[in-house]
Amino acid sequence: MQRNQDSKVKHSVFSDRERAKWMGLFLADQVISGLFVGPLTVFFWWGSWSYLHAHLLPSRQDLSGLVCMVVGNVGLVTLALTQVFWKGRLSRDKAVHWVFGYHLYTVVCAFFNVCHWRGMWTILDFYTGVNYRSCWITYAIGQGSLWIFRCSRNAQAPPMIVVYDRDADFFTYTTRFRVKPQLSERFVLDVLFTVFGVHQLVVFYWRGTWQLMDLYIFPDNRTRSALVSLAIAYGLMLALCVVQPLFNSVYRRHASKDPARRFLLCWSLEVVSYFFSNFVGVGLWRGVWMLCDAFVLPDRPDVGHGVMLATGVVGLMAMLCGHSLAIRGCDIDGDFLGDGDDVALSPNFYLRRFYAEYASRTRIHHNTTAEPQNSTETTGGPWTTTHLDGEARLERKKADTIGV
Repeated sequence: MQRNQDSKVKHSVFSDRERAKWMGLFLADQVISGLFVGPLTVFFWWGSWSYLHAHLLPSRQDLSGLVCMVVGNVGLVTLALTQVFWKGRLSRDKAVHWVFGYHLYTVVCAFFNVCHWRGMWTILDFYTGVNYRSCWITYAIGQGSLWIFRCSRNAQAPPMIVVYDRDADFFTYTTRFRVKPQLSERFVLDVLFTVFGVHQLVVFYWRGTWQLMDLYIFPDNRTRSALVSLAIAYGLMLALCVVQPLFNSVYRRHASKDPARRFLLCWSLEVVSYFFSNFVGVGLWRGVWMLCDAFVLPDRPDVGHGVMLATGVVGLMAMLCGHSLAIRGCDIDGDFLGDGDDVALSPNFYLRRFYAEYASRTRIHHNTTAEPQNSTETTGGPWTTTHLDGEARLERKKADTIGV
């Protein structure tokens, strides 16, 4: 994960019209991610998870969970260890590679993720039960450990994350200690810690939070509980539309030149921001999931599972964000360089992404005969699965700098 290291873009260079444009795109992205990307992702996960639950050793849920855990963990470790191979063999600029290779990779990676999550979740349910003590302990272990390892932002999920299907780092699988991806002992150990450690802690957090909501929010009325869960999620998402840009502005305006103080400010703001954005994901997923349980062809469950799975895959791929289905890599709380213009912001770029690329191409066209602009923009921000390419990053940076 890399941060921008160039000179800061001053607020004064942006007109009121430009600020209004970016704010409009920001708000539109929240609507799109909240009403489309998030639910479509849940459709796929609900369909695949429920199908495995019904058909993979249904009478032995302990063995079913163990099989899923082995398949998911081995699969994710394999994808992480072979990321350089896929980068060298598949190119997004070749239509056949992108249409078939990229999308097949997405489905396989998403399947491994479902197995990974279902395995740990099912084993916890089987051996610890679903009760107040088990759920609180699971939540405390997950949340506390993610804070200790500075990995709480990894518990985010759509709608707080949108992953573009044509990212340059599409196959990159970042690890906790940022060891260079090569077949070395240090890299293998880093991958194992990321998959078996950080990713499992995210499952602990989600399982604890989800089932505490089951126990506390209308436990005898699942439909009402689902609607309340959705209301909480969308209410928090609306609040974060104000809080996250505000936190980002606080950091950029008040960050000290002292690295220790800068880190402390960055880390504290991100911990608070991601605490609530993580809860948005759990609340929305739980609400949509429970409504699917109740209303999606309950008399023909296999058909319902297949329909919703296909709807999620096709819908997201048609929106060019199918890779939002997959959860991979590891980001670090408080990990900043340069301006820290991405601090405390959730990476749910959609329209802003496309507009940034359009603006980039337009600028390049207009400057073909002019003197090149003096820009040292070299990174796409801290989100390795959502960064922008080339000069499109300047537009993304511009959006962050004006507070959206």
